[in-house]
Amino acid sequence: MENMNARLGDGVKEEMKILTQDKGVNSFKMFMAYKDLYMLRDGELYKVFSRCKEIGAIAQVHAENGDLIAEGAKKMLALGLTGPEGHELSRPEAVEAEATLRAVTIAGAVNCPLCVVHVMSKSAARVIADARRDVSGDLGLSVFMTGQFSGDLTITGSDHCTFNTCQKALGKDDFTKIPNGVNGVEDRMSVTWEKGVHSGKMDENWFVAVTSTNAAKIFNLYPRKGRIAVGSDADIVIWDPKATRTISAKTHHQAVNVNIFEGMVCHGVPLVTISRGKVVYEAGVFNVTAGDGKFILRKPFAEYIYRRIKQQDQTCTPTPVEREPYKGEVITLKSRGTTEDSTHGTRKQAPS
Repeated sequence: MENMNARLGDGVKEEMKILTQDKGVNSFKMFMAYKDLYMLRDGELYKVFSRCKEIGAIAQVHAENGDLIAEGAKKMLALGLTGPEGHELSRPEAVEAEATLRAVTIAGAVNCPLCVVHVMSKSAARVIADARRDVSGDLGLSVFMTGQFSGDLTITGSDHCTFNTCQKALGKDDFTKIPNGVNGVEDRMSVTWEKGVHSGKMDENWFVAVTSTNAAKIFNLYPRKGRIAVGSDADIVIWDPKATRTISAKTHHQAVNVNIFEGMVCHGVPLVTISRGKVVYEAGVFNVTAGDGKFILRKPFAEYIYRRIKQQDQTCTPTPVEREPYKGEVITLKSRGTTEDSTHGTRKQAPS
């Protein structure tokens, strides 16, 4: 995934093509938030979405109304609200729902595949649920934990971006200076199982789909990934649905001194993890070294997504209406400082 924070000139368009065709990058993330830094306007989103479609990439968006957040932050600071509560108060749920609908609308105008990432509110999730024929939604864990919209969950992601307390303290006197981001990657599977399967909102097969198979299909890694079969990578997790663990910063393996799920008891624990045929985790012990990971090229035009896009383009392309040519009179619209003779379409200078 490549972040798009540059304006879409010819140079950036060519770089996107190179990344997609030669470097194995088939998705680009755009920001509708972070005004004066990363935020793209509607016209810019339209251009980037169009380019993504041309080169067979997946468009992704961080959907929040950056203008409203900026104004909300100013308002909170003016009221003397400098603590972290100002962060929440400056970005009410509506700013995500509005931006999500706008992103879906723009993508629909282009007929470009869209993945809305780290969705955090019920209203934004509802927008995605209503537009599922045109959009893939990556519903964040916070939405899923509410118990809502589980029937519309496509993939789960953590948006893992951690900062220690001392780093968060950059904004101790001004919440706008707090680095944005929390943990999630280590606990994603267990939290999804706890709030989904254990609570009775999804079955085991659906759990596999939203944590593995769907993402592999969307990002064109299937069937190499997301499937256990001859010829696929031997990436396997042996899962104990009855085992429990308590999430804590004291025992997690993430390089951060806090955990937003602190104290949560989760049913469902991985016992063994196999990566490309190698046991990399067993009984709480990791067997990996730096460099064990491998970047996998992702080809453009994922069949799972673009098959429908191409079909829609073929069957839903507008065609002109055949009609007899108009042979009647055509008037000339007046401009400022003129009067119009609507009968003959002549322009007369207005008296001074």
